[in-house]
Parts: sequence; C-alpha cells; structure tokens
Amino acid sequence: MILYNRERFFGGGRCGVIQNHSFSCALMTDGLSTVVATFTGEWDAKNHQPVAEALLDEALPKKQLREIHDAFLHELDQCGTNGLDLGGAIEQVFGRARTKNIVTRYQNLAGNMLAAR
Repeated sequence: MILYNRERFFGGGRCGVIQNHSFSCALMTDGLSTVVATFTGEWDAKNHQPVAEALLDEALPKKQLREIHDAFLHELDQCGTNGLDLGGAIEQVFGRARTKNIVTRYQNLAGNMLAAR
C-alpha cells in the first residue's frame, strides 16, 4: 500500500512510501535520479538505507518526472502486492524503464542486502 506520495520540501522532487506484505521502501526522485531506500518500523527521513539508484535520461522533460515517479511507485507497490521481494521489484521496474530509455543505467543492491540478513 502506498502510504504517501508528495513533493519534497527541500531540493524539489518527490518522495513516496510503500508498505506491503513483501517490503517497506521509500522512493525519492529528483531531476537526475530515483533512489529506493529500505527502512524498518515507521518511515523517517533519517531511518533508511538506500539500496538502489536509477539515473534518468537527461532528455526527459521536467514535466514528466512527476509522472515517472508516480508510475515507479505504483509499479513497485504492485510487485510487492504480487509477492516479489524488494530486489525483484526494483529489477522489474528499473529494468523495464531501462528498455524504454527512461533510465540510462541503474544499480540494485537490495538482493545483496536481503542475502546478508
């Protein structure tokens, strides 16, 4: 379930928070990149660990960034609802965006963190 999705106060961009039966994460998007961070308990801007980052295509119009962020957030939530772990959800969302040239490159360390637990 998407708990919230709003404009960030400082620096622009958007921040959305998801908690479902598979994972809890935050998605933070600015003009250049999208970061996925994991957390335990309640979301707090100080209580999170980044696990993935995607660089967005610089040619994308600024007006589209909000739509892209919202689409990523909804896709991540749907993946979690369908039972994917966070690493698999990130791979599916960012991988699909990479094939559509929305993302130029990405790094997904969520699977590594889950394996280390």
